[in-house]
Amino acid sequence: MAWAFTLKPGIQFHNGKPVTSADVARLIELFRATEGAYLVDATASVETPDDLTVRFVMINPDPDAVAALGEDCRVTGAVGAGAFKLASFTLGQETVLFRNDDCAWGAALSANTGPARRAPVTCREIPKGSTAFLALWSGGVDGLLSLPTDFLGEISADAKLAIAPISGQIVY
Repeated sequence: MAWAFTLKPGIQFHNGKPVTSADVARLIELFRATEGAYLVDATASVETPDDLTVRFVMINPDPDAVAALGEDCRVTGAVGAGAFKLASFTLGQETVLFRNDDCAWGAALSANTGPARRAPVTCREIPKGSTAFLALWSGGVDGLLSLPTDFLGEISADAKLAIAPISGQIVY
């Protein structure tokens, strides 16, 4: 019913203020006011027992998933209701998703409210920004969730690459 995370000590905002668990909780609440709020709908609350601990309290567990997966529930296995189903998960390497053909309840923000048009989807973890950029540029991956700003010039100059905003992102 809850996920607890410990923030790395010593991290500061650009103005020198330390990043605290209260800041994380505030950002989640700000996110609730965006069109991506559905991504945090399952979070009942965010607790901050101390400056470096953030605890996400969930609204409810999925009893079937908990019974079937036990301690692995939502770590190496998951049961959801979205456009994709979990095919496999390898910690630190990749997540493979396949289409939920029964899905007919996509977000109103989307032109397609039915089953996903693309599947399977493989999400790889590529820790180095330069390696991720080369994978994108060479066609080894179809997209990146984030990219160091050092590569924005190369992407803008390459007609086969584009930058697309992600719905629900908080922009300052």
